[in-house]
Amino acid sequence: MSEKLPRAKPNQHDLEVAADWFSQLRDGDAGADKVENWKKWLSADCRHQSAWEQIIAITGRFDAIQEQHDEQRLGEILTERQNKRINRRYFLGGMAAIAVTSGVGWIHYRYDSIQGLARHATADHATHVGQIKALKNYYGYRVWLNTSSAVRQSIAN
Repeated sequence: MSEKLPRAKPNQHDLEVAADWFSQLRDGDAGADKVENWKKWLSADCRHQSAWEQIIAITGRFDAIQEQHDEQRLGEILTERQNKRINRRYFLGGMAAIAVTSGVGWIHYRYDSIQGLARHATADHATHVGQIKALKNYYGYRVWLNTSSAVRQSIAN
């Protein structure tokens, strides 16, 4: 086992080599021989170990920032999806309202048409669209039926 060497301040070159080692090892393609060479470099000089610790500390700060950014992005994604879901609900609610309104309108139209047909069928006198008719009722009064109208005369004793 290697002993810990006393701490020394690394120079620029040692920091650059430590950063290079870090990128090679973090890449994921590092084989056993590369890891062994890194260990040899690390234990060769106390400045190497100090440089390595500084690189790890710096990348740790970046990892924390990246994690925070990832959490913020995740929050944005969740909010975005929730807004889409709310928008979808509004859209579907609007479509349902249109369908219900259309259905009620159609039923009212059909019901009114059926009522009109029933009135025309049971009336004593009726006119069709575009037709005007003059009548005399039982009491001698003159009655004008306008277009699409119907009248039922009753005789009261």
